[in-house]
Amino acid sequence: MSDIAIPGFSSDSNSAKMIENLMKAKRIPLEKMEIKQEEYTDLKGIWQDLNVTLSKLSDSANKLYGFENPFNEKSVISSNESILTAETERTAIDENLSFIIESIATTDKFVSYQIDSEAKVQKGSYSFLIGEELTTLKYRGGDFEDFVNKLNKRNPDKLHASLIKNSKTSQVLLIESLETGNENSLQLKDDAIKLGLDIGLIEKNSIENNKIKVNDLISSSGDISKTTYTLNLSPRSKVSFRVDSGINENDIFEIEVELKDISEDGNDPTLLKDLNIPNVTLENITINNEIGEPLKRFSPNDNSSTPILDMNIVTISDEKYTTKLNPIVDINNKKQTLTFTGKEIKKLKSINIINNNSNKTLLVNSVTQKKGAGRGEYVPINPITIAKNAKLYMNGMEIERESNDIDDLVDGTTLHLKSADPNEKVTLNIDYNTDYARDQILDFVYNYNESMKKIILLTNDDKAVISEIEFANDDAKKKAEEIQGTLRGDRTLNSIKQSLLRTITNAYATNDDNEYNLLKSIGISTNASGSTGVNVSKLRGYIEANVEELEAALKNNITSVKNLFGYDSNNDFIIDTGVAKLVDDNIKPYTRAGGIISNRISTIDSQIKRNDKDITDYKDDLITYEDSIRRKYGQMDATINNLNSSMTAIENLTNSGDN
Repeated sequence: MSDIAIPGFSSDSNSAKMIENLMKAKRIPLEKMEIKQEEYTDLKGIWQDLNVTLSKLSDSANKLYGFENPFNEKSVISSNESILTAETERTAIDENLSFIIESIATTDKFVSYQIDSEAKVQKGSYSFLIGEELTTLKYRGGDFEDFVNKLNKRNPDKLHASLIKNSKTSQVLLIESLETGNENSLQLKDDAIKLGLDIGLIEKNSIENNKIKVNDLISSSGDISKTTYTLNLSPRSKVSFRVDSGINENDIFEIEVELKDISEDGNDPTLLKDLNIPNVTLENITINNEIGEPLKRFSPNDNSSTPILDMNIVTISDEKYTTKLNPIVDINNKKQTLTFTGKEIKKLKSINIINNNSNKTLLVNSVTQKKGAGRGEYVPINPITIAKNAKLYMNGMEIERESNDIDDLVDGTTLHLKSADPNEKVTLNIDYNTDYARDQILDFVYNYNESMKKIILLTNDDKAVISEIEFANDDAKKKAEEIQGTLRGDRTLNSIKQSLLRTITNAYATNDDNEYNLLKSIGISTNASGSTGVNVSKLRGYIEANVEELEAALKNNITSVKNLFGYDSNNDFIIDTGVAKLVDDNIKPYTRAGGIISNRISTIDSQIKRNDKDITDYKDDLITYEDSIRRKYGQMDATINNLNSSMTAIENLTNSGDN
């Protein structure tokens, strides 16, 4: 007797295989949903990529007409950047300036004698004064390397020390202020003084007073009387002292003077006594004078009887220039002292004392040079550089600053002094930065073409479109081929394309003086290269720039180019027309947050979310379904096995009965 058989099911068949076939058929809807999910994701990526490309176009357009448009940027060109460079802001005035850099600002930088490599720094309080700022290191003692490391951490913006190995067994200490200028000299204080004296950084300052004798006069004019150290300058007289001894920046010059009023003694050798003469006759010419009225004294230098009062009595001169010292006070019979330092004039040649006053005598008591007095009690032994101000001449005017970076001399411009050369005139030309404006316009052209390329690629399945595009690599070309024509017929993209084409080709009326009202007039068009014949790619909407024509337009009339890209047509201080303005206006509704493309992406996100839920639910159903059929097939297998076992038992009984 044969086994029991169920139609469509055999006990010899593989239940697992049958379950797999059933599940495969059941998964077909799931696979379709997953494919749809990939399509949604790819479509979202396409819109996101397009939004980024259009946003770049909008940003580059905004830069061409917004508040920080490149047409107001300034540049500065130096004739010698090894001597002088500069940076400009938009507020800088267009001008040409000439400079002579006589000296740059420097810092105090001192080096010690040789120090044994095993030498130690004793415990103590080491202070260093730079200008008015004191830096103090409380040191516990140690070697010089440890001392330098700890000192450099105390005030790294103001003070720096270095330890230099000059031989296998010795070293030198270099210590410097990081602040330039006369007022930022470096002085050692507290225990730093003893250390400086021990290692040869500094020494005791021996101030030498040199009185300049009257025998050192190199010129004089007017009525002058003199003793060994004293001069008496009558009105309208002048003397000049020769200064040919060594001048140091730390030398101090003192000039002690005293004013005396001539009216006090009534003795004025420059004035004539009044003459009561009725008339004067010379070669038949008679001049009558009324009795009792003295003849008026004639002075070729005086245009009025008003006394001259001039308290600017001292000037100092070098090889090229003369500088006035501060005026004295108009007080009689009181000694007054005028001072200046060697820093104030680099190559002092003469000290000039002038009495331009009409009714005052000037007494010069002394002219003294105090050598080294400006450094205080201690002076450096081996200074590499000394703290001093920068000295320069701008258009012939003498300028002095404590820093090599000067931002208060030329409006909107910061000067950077690099080196000094008194014999070279350096020119700075401040003008519009046409190179920067050109680059920003070319960036706009590039982003415009990138946007057109994306739109044309997504809305056109013509294979010629791919061949017209230059790709960076094969992967970029393959990706373009995959998305080509994806949004064919999309009204949104067609609308963007048409509005961009109109904006680029339109003419823009600005004002009567504006000579550029078309992009083509500044070298930007669909055929800027001027090639002949039909080029299909240019007909699609791409543009190109003739850089030479663009540069010429910017140099010729940058304001007109600016107005072409953005212009206030009704004088309300708001840009309302122009190529860049309208491109930005056309793109913004699509790219802004909550805009058209953003809404498209949100819609796709909703579809992805719904489809993802459907996929999750369907997967749960598949699990339930698979569990169900596995149980049923298991039960069926068990039933068939039981029936077969019963049948076998019956057959065995039957066979035993026949026997």
